[in-house]
Amino acid sequence: MNAQTQAEVGASTATGTGNDVRIRLELESVPQSVTLIRSVVTTVGSSLSLDRRLLDDLRTAISEAANNVVLHAYPHGGGPLLFSMVVRPDHVEAVVKDRGCGMQRVALGNRGLGMGVVLISAIADQAEFQSDELDGTEVRMTFRRPVAVPGRLSRLDLGVWTLLDFSASDAQRVRSG
Repeated sequence: MNAQTQAEVGASTATGTGNDVRIRLELESVPQSVTLIRSVVTTVGSSLSLDRRLLDDLRTAISEAANNVVLHAYPHGGGPLLFSMVVRPDHVEAVVKDRGCGMQRVALGNRGLGMGVVLISAIADQAEFQSDELDGTEVRMTFRRPVAVPGRLSRLDLGVWTLLDFSASDAQRVRSG
């Protein structure tokens, strides 16, 4: 990366929501930037003890969006790749943005094009795509954080109920497990 790479990382308190962790990177649209973003997401997610499945989903969707910037946003040269992420107690919001040519219509004969949008939409709990040829493309993804189950509840054994000798007149329930 050269002098054009900028990064801001911080923690702030938002009114009524507790501590939020905010990350903002402004990078060049080169393959190494995708690797850097993926590493930052992994490091932040691990340090905050994010759920493993959530972290995998974050890395996959964010990498896909960032890779699309590198491959498609600037057909006649490079430009900025903007990434931001906010980790809140109940969800994570990630934004990948460029100032490129916008999302072009997918040619029917080109297999694989447009699959990133489908993948991101399937992985994220909410995904928004804004694009035009003057302002570029912004992909905004929201991922819900799993709710932690208190220790005492996680040890609660409800057992397994099995229906035996079921008939219309009477049914006996037997607890097993």
